[in-house]
Amino acid sequence: MENVNKPLSEEAKAFNHRIEERVSEGFIPDLRRNQRCEFFYKSFWRDPVFSDLYVGNMFREYRDILAKYVQPGARILDAGCGAGYFALELAREGYNVVAIDIADSAIEQAKTALESNPYKDNFGHLEYHVGSIEQIKLNDSIPQTYDAILFSGVLHHLVDLDLALDNAYDLLKDGGVILGHEPCHENWTKSDAAITSLMRLLLSHTDSWYESKESLLKSYTPEAFQDYVDDIFTEYTQERDKHESGQSPNDNSCNGKEITNAVKKRFSHFKSKPSAAFMYRMLGGVRRPNISQEQDIARLLALFDQFATSTGILNPNYFFFSALK
Repeated sequence: MENVNKPLSEEAKAFNHRIEERVSEGFIPDLRRNQRCEFFYKSFWRDPVFSDLYVGNMFREYRDILAKYVQPGARILDAGCGAGYFALELAREGYNVVAIDIADSAIEQAKTALESNPYKDNFGHLEYHVGSIEQIKLNDSIPQTYDAILFSGVLHHLVDLDLALDNAYDLLKDGGVILGHEPCHENWTKSDAAITSLMRLLLSHTDSWYESKESLLKSYTPEAFQDYVDDIFTEYTQERDKHESGQSPNDNSCNGKEITNAVKKRFSHFKSKPSAAFMYRMLGGVRRPNISQEQDIARLLALFDQFATSTGILNPNYFFFSALK
């Protein structure tokens, strides 16, 4: 962190704290070795089935995009890799992966997971570095050419989106692909929040939610329901609970429209696809007497989320994108 500017160092500090807290509670940053962790009261990371329904689906989308545009063994930059679980999976697919993140604790945990990786068949190459896409050209230890660059939930944290994408363009080979998954909260509406609110309330009223029904809806009046919808709308568009200050200092520095326009400005053949509307803040909150019941409900919620976003019933809170140089 000593080599990054103040805005980046503050961002790194927030993400260091987050990964250190999670690991201390038993979190394993590996999609194949992830385990049940009750520390996550509402997050999909609470159960391996939940995380596969959301993060696993994200990886499968990345894998499918890459298969269209790059050759086996291609060099991929995972820019803003966090604790490294996507980079690890890409290397398991045989890719040559360089992964960077400004949070040195996240990189340490990623290296630990790599060192203990038991899935070595057809493993490509993976190296982790502390660094940022904004300052990557200043680091001689990081390779400077790639067939693909992945931004998974990273661009909306960047103070200088233009610099990051300019650097990505320079790092990418001709014909290479940039891809990612970013929020588009500006498209989510109070109608989306109302449907999400009803689902949570129904779960709570059947003792299938971590919060009691009394704590969610104080009275059965239109005014009380409107207040709850407003709370849900704020939670999803700000990505934080009432008691939270936010994920990090630079969270939501740019929105989906701004990201889309910035990518289109530099790259061609832009494609996008809706991702999730609500499940990433819903799956982990399900509670039932046994785990299998929770997992069944989670599968149904994920199915409805995918159906509703693909058919336009609900607006997505996130989207996948890809573009070519």
